[in-house]
Amino acid sequence: QEAIDKLCACFNGQGDRTIVSKAVKRLLGHGHGGQDSAVRSAEAWWEGFAEAQKCVNLLQNVYDLSSRNSNIMTEVQLEELWFGILGFTVRKQESLPESAASERRKTGLGLAL
Repeated sequence: QEAIDKLCACFNGQGDRTIVSKAVKRLLGHGHGGQDSAVRSAEAWWEGFAEAQKCVNLLQNVYDLSSRNSNIMTEVQLEELWFGILGFTVRKQESLPESAASERRKTGLGLAL
């Protein structure tokens, strides 16, 4: 929860604007072609963005945990794990204040989450 809160704060103007702008450009640039799209697609959107990297690491840890324990976790436990994360993420997206972030940054955060 703390990692996603910090990520949202960064996208809402409380972080390094340069790093956030690069992340937004990468997020919005994926799949849109352009002369250097091959370079952009090989580069992770969270590259150099510590708060985003924490969220990605968290998701990787959850994935690893569920993969390792899928034979001992019930389907209900696995669903609670993943839908809990998904539900929290969606609530964060829905609670973004209208004026706190530019539309581009808001779209970037939506893609990041």
